[in-house]
Amino acid sequence: MFRALVQFAFAKEPGGQVAGVTYSPGLSGITDTITFDGSQYQYVSDALATLVTNYEIEYSFRPYRDARGNLFTSVDLGYPALGQPVGTSRLGYSLPGNLLDYQFVATGSSSANKVIATGAVSNGSGSYSDGVFVPDFFVGEAIDEVDIAAGYPLSELVVQPQGAVYNSNAQMANYAGGYLPSVTDTQLTPILILAPGSQPQVKDLTLGSWADVTLTSPMHPARPNGQPGFSDQGRVVGWTVYPPSGTQTEYAWINMGGMVMSP
Repeated sequence: MFRALVQFAFAKEPGGQVAGVTYSPGLSGITDTITFDGSQYQYVSDALATLVTNYEIEYSFRPYRDARGNLFTSVDLGYPALGQPVGTSRLGYSLPGNLLDYQFVATGSSSANKVIATGAVSNGSGSYSDGVFVPDFFVGEAIDEVDIAAGYPLSELVVQPQGAVYNSNAQMANYAGGYLPSVTDTQLTPILILAPGSQPQVKDLTLGSWADVTLTSPMHPARPNGQPGFSDQGRVVGWTVYPPSGTQTEYAWINMGGMVMSP
């Protein structure tokens, strides 16, 4: 489905084609039916986001060069995720260590620990109320059992996916399950500032891979037992390389994700 949507976008005329695009051949093993209604004129990127939320797949457009130095762009797909676990990636960032500094970004949640997703039935069934047609709906839900078990009060959020036609309650439950992590806890997205010449180098990174992160600073003082003030694992979700400028040496920002401030 994902590849078909991308290929549809690049087949638009005139001038829709993008040169040098290749596609990873792997299959997710998921079989399902979902319809994107062309009459709604939604963005292809929105349709791709719907697949990501529904089926918890990941993707990236990765530039690369072949053996002859020719530039291509690969449409990479990952299920259940892109990247490698810590044991394989062997990535680690620490301060003091290979980091110059860091920014500790924490995004507050929407205080919802239960998501209810609803979508109209695709066959147009429903009933009339005072002469107005009321469609039947598929409904699915997901709940943060850990949050509830910790004693936090129930907070519900209702979402209605747009631009796609759903065929079962199970599809709506999948959508709710994919949506839940974005609203159930405070999301940590630290920015790690990598010192010039430090390992691992940016060229060795694989998007989505997990890394150990240990930080000791005035923001996160060392613990009484001497352990780092902050220690967790997160995913490399992006990076920016800054070339030398004037007296400033080259450095890189590593964007981390997949981390939550759980109680």
